[in-house]
Amino acid sequence: MTCSGPASGPLLPANYAAIVGFLTGHGYPPNAAAGIAGNIYQESGGNPESAGDGGGGLIGWTPLPGGYVTGDPVADLQTQLRAMLSFNQIWAQYIPTLNAAGSPAQAADIYVTDFERAGIPAASNREAAAGAVAAACGI
Repeated sequence: MTCSGPASGPLLPANYAAIVGFLTGHGYPPNAAAGIAGNIYQESGGNPESAGDGGGGLIGWTPLPGGYVTGDPVADLQTQLRAMLSFNQIWAQYIPTLNAAGSPAQAADIYVTDFERAGIPAASNREAAAGAVAAACGI
């Protein structure tokens, strides 16, 4: 899948095309990929170099593993996307539910609840960002 929509939506995360392309290329259906991207928006805005309280990177890794934020955003994006595949396997029992999500917003809710387990869910932000990604990618 390729995303060719403009990256101008107010909630469209940076790197949305690379994130969705990577995830769909690794077997995630489009709704699931957009839902994960919506969660990434809430955690980092899509910026693999982001830093926060005790963590950082795309999904707010806490603690932030060494080598995930190196000052090379292109390489760090790829490193963290590959790491997300392993992270998601920790919660493998929820992958079928995520992959069966009927909408990007539903996938965003599943990801924050069953995978991310965020202290501040901000579900409406994640859902809106997932919708913006879906629109830009023609999902």
